[in-house]
This record gives sequence, C-alpha cells and structure tokens, in this order.
Amino acid sequence: MFHKLFQKEKSKPKKASIQMEAIDLSVFSLDKLKGLIPFASSPESTNIITMSFTELVELRTSERLFEAGLNDEWDYYLLEGEVGLIAFDGRESVIEASSPKAKSPLAYLRPRKYSAVVRSKNALFVKIPHHVLDLGFQQAKSNHQWGAQEAVIIGQVHQETLFDRVEQEIHKGTLVVPTLPEVAVKVREACQDNDSSAATITKIVAHDTSISAKLLAASNSPLYRGAVPINTLQDAIARLGRQTTQHLVYYYATKELFETPIPLLRKLFQANWQRSLERAVMAHTLAKFSDSELNPDTAFLCGLLFRIGDLVVFQYVADIEEEPNELAKVQNIAEATSSQISRLLVEDWKLPEAVSEALQFGGQWRYTSGQKEPDYGELMIVTNIHLRMLHNNMNGLPDLNQVPAIKRILTEDFAPDTSIIIEAKKALAEFMRL
Repeated sequence: MFHKLFQKEKSKPKKASIQMEAIDLSVFSLDKLKGLIPFASSPESTNIITMSFTELVELRTSERLFEAGLNDEWDYYLLEGEVGLIAFDGRESVIEASSPKAKSPLAYLRPRKYSAVVRSKNALFVKIPHHVLDLGFQQAKSNHQWGAQEAVIIGQVHQETLFDRVEQEIHKGTLVVPTLPEVAVKVREACQDNDSSAATITKIVAHDTSISAKLLAASNSPLYRGAVPINTLQDAIARLGRQTTQHLVYYYATKELFETPIPLLRKLFQANWQRSLERAVMAHTLAKFSDSELNPDTAFLCGLLFRIGDLVVFQYVADIEEEPNELAKVQNIAEATSSQISRLLVEDWKLPEAVSEALQFGGQWRYTSGQKEPDYGELMIVTNIHLRMLHNNMNGLPDLNQVPAIKRILTEDFAPDTSIIIEAKKALAEFMRL
C-alpha cells in the first residue's frame, strides 16, 4: 500500500441516495466529453454513440458513489465538487473536479480498489457503462496509434496481461501514484534556503514522528556519535548537518511510501531500494568531484528517484495479486515502464525540472544536452555506467567512446582523492551505517 498517500477516514459516510438525471447539454455536452480520457483520442462516431449512454448523477456530502470490491457495470467522471477515493484500509485520496485526475474515470479497474465518497457540499458526476467506456479506450488506442489491431465488440470480455494493464493505466492516466510526503518537500526547501535555521528544519521534521526518531538514532550512530549523547531532534539535525538531514529525510520518506506483506515482492522492494541508494550516492559523488555547476544534493535526489517507477509497478502488482509467482515477469514489466512512471511521479510531485531531465535522458547512452555545461541527464548516464561496471552488468552497454556524457562529466579537472568507485563505496558505507 502507498503510505502517506491517503489520510485515514474519520467518519463513516452516509449511504448515497443517487439521483440520476437526463443529460443537460449546458452541464455536459459532446465537447466536454472530448475533454475526458480517452475520448479526446477516440473517433467522433464513438463519442457520439457514447453520449447516448451517459447520465448525470448528483450527490451530497458524505454520500457514497460506489464501494470497493464491486464488479459493477458503471464508470464515473467527476464534473463538479470533490470526491474521496478510499482504499480497503481506510486511507483516502481526494480529487477535485478542476484537477487533471478528474479527466480520468474514477477507480476504473475491476473489482474496484476504492470506494468513492463525496467530500464537497455537492458533487456532480457523469456515468457511462463500463463496457461502453472500454470500447472508447480500445477505439482511442487504435485511433491514437497505440498499437491495437483487434476489433473490440461492446460487451466482449477482454482478457489483459499484467503488462497490458499497467501500460493501459499509464496511457489512460488512471495509474495511481504516491503523493510525496509533505515533510520531504518542506525539508528540501528549508535546506536550500540559507536563511533557514536548524530550529526551522526541526519544526518541519517534528511533524513526522517516524522520521524524527530515525534522525535521532542516526545522530547517535557510530558515524556521528559525539562525546555527549543527543537527546533532542534539533541537536540531532545540528549534528547531522543540512545535507545529511535532507538525504535521510528523502530516503526515509520515499521508502515508507511502499510496503507489502508478500515475501516475493518485499525482496524486490528491498533490492530496488538498495540499488537506488547506490545510484544516489554515486551521482552525488560524481557531482561533488566534477568540474561543473551540478549540485550534489540534486544529483542525490536524481539517483534516488531514477527507478522509483519500479516500486510503483511492484506496489501495483501487490495490490492486485494475492501471491504473484513470476518474479521475472514483474521485473520485466518494471523495466519496460519504469522511466515513464518515474517521470509521472516527478511531475506530480512538482520536483525541479533537472530531476525530470535526469529521469528522461539518464538511460539514453548517446544523449548530450548540447549546452556548455553538462546537465543531470548526462550525469545519470555516467552514474549508471559506473553502477553497471561495479556490478559487472555489461549487457546492453554501448562502445564507451560513443557516450559523449563521459568526457563531459569526467573532465581533466575531475579530481577525487582516490578512484570514484572507492569514494562512492566509502560514502555508501557511511550512509548505510546511519
């Protein structure tokens, strides 16, 4: 489940008294249908037919639209107001009608993974039969060069592979991505503000008791332990310093977004996080010693999040499969979709453009920014090459003479104290001891 993505539901919503109305063209018209996913890409004839099946639904605050676990035959789009999507464990994500997420159908997968409850005074929805909407997606896929060739008949049972489901959710805009914990955002902003004091950062971190406890433990670890034990969070942050505090908060906050009771997937989570930490430390080390304007802290963030899309895929599988038994298949899906999902996360989290560039270009071996200074995409290319060589994973690596980023990062002025691998291993060992 995604931690921090939802907030606990505080009261049991009222049972809905759904009122359905004939379509009012002033509220919902063919033009407005075209603004919803997938109808902007589906043929005009499909949209016209779809309009014949649409109905409006109006609910009041705390009324339920549908329940989690159902295999019902209707799909809903939010037109006005706010609606909360509540997972089985009570965690909630609120969607506003004005948000991009409102352009996608609510909890499209069957059986439904969420219940829907109105959170505004009133809310207006348009409902469309599930099989009609499925036709819209298939027609849009064919019309939008998504690669679909088979004709889809209304009412036909469509069996999808796991890969198809992940890929289609990305295209539909219905893939649920975790919300970046507020503590990570605020700590990053505070650490980058030279006017912020340790007291300011302490007030931010104090709102998250789990991360506070971990920072306190880190400050008393062998790496940072002083003559006097640290007993307060502010003293812990002062001892750790801004850079280490920021790194640890991001690491702990994003890691806690994902968890699963499934042993197979838990191993994947752990292995992925270990590799993400290695990539973050390697990127930080390269930026630190490069003769460029690359910020080591931004480099650390780029490395940490570079393959976070893998975790979203693992979590997706954990939510829909009680006991997945094909590890290679899950890893292949993550490999194929991770980059796109990672960029979705970065956009949703409103992280710096540099991070998005790193995720977009960091796997394109022959990429160069064309600018005087190297960018974070080039840094991630060199980072990933170092990691591949460190783990003797040479498959797929091009002729290194054909990788322009190498000479742009590892210039004549690149001067670590020892080899870059030794420097990175040393930094990783220090981080792991925290």
